[in-house]
Amino acid sequence: MRYGIVRRASLILALSLFAVPAAAQSKLESLSALAHALAAKLPSQPGLVVFVAPPQWQAAASHSALREKIGAELAAALAAADPTSAIRTPDETVAALRHAGFTPLDTLLVAGQAPEFLPAKRGTNAAGVEGVMHEEGGKLAVTAAAVRVGGTKPFARFTALLSESAEWRALLALPEKPIEARDGVYLASYGGVGAPSCLECRGPRFTSRAVRSGTGGPVMLAITIGTDGAVTGATVLRGLPGSGLDRSAIRAVRAWRFRPAPGPQGKPVPVRMAVIVNFRMMPGRPR
Repeated sequence: MRYGIVRRASLILALSLFAVPAAAQSKLESLSALAHALAAKLPSQPGLVVFVAPPQWQAAASHSALREKIGAELAAALAAADPTSAIRTPDETVAALRHAGFTPLDTLLVAGQAPEFLPAKRGTNAAGVEGVMHEEGGKLAVTAAAVRVGGTKPFARFTALLSESAEWRALLALPEKPIEARDGVYLASYGGVGAPSCLECRGPRFTSRAVRSGTGGPVMLAITIGTDGAVTGATVLRGLPGSGLDRSAIRAVRAWRFRPAPGPQGKPVPVRMAVIVNFRMMPGRPR
């Protein structure tokens, strides 16, 4: 079979699975209902392991205390809704990432997208749940998606609107100290630091080696974005060795341009963030 190349690059800072609104459906009213809806869509396989990642915050600040609380409660609700599966809490998911070789800093970079980048060994029977939160009409909107470990396409996604409570409002108001990565570079979307938005992000090119071997999939990079919106550094966190696609991803990303991330005082600051460059090949006419 001959292949045409479909190229796609996507940011993952709480965007890759949630940039498109969930399919038209009534929004749920509790984390328990959200967990039951997700559990009904999980593969019904004995010994299924489900990694729950801490949900991300869509706006500038990270609100880590609230994120940790909602993540833990969602994991507990999922365990109650699906007692046959082994549910891993956000803390256990982060620990699994570190065991998989991520440094503590890079674990922070990918914690909200953890499940899809845990090692997927042959025969692995595992799924992941990741989410994003924001305020909506005085309520807390929590959208969660289920993905198969080693994949990037969600097979279930639901949103719950949680009524306002004094507890989560208090957690939302807690001040946070920005987390500096190194040399004055902040982590995007943490501690009151915003996320940069892409102005020009063209897709990567396949290498002839990858086309011949039929190699494709996601490459995860850690990139540094300066106050002018230019990418000043890029390193591979998880790649596709031997295909040349890691270098291709870096070349593409180094040419990207962003609207700079706002700092705690509203002025642009340099940030470090994780992105996915996704290489896909689909049947068709070759280019």
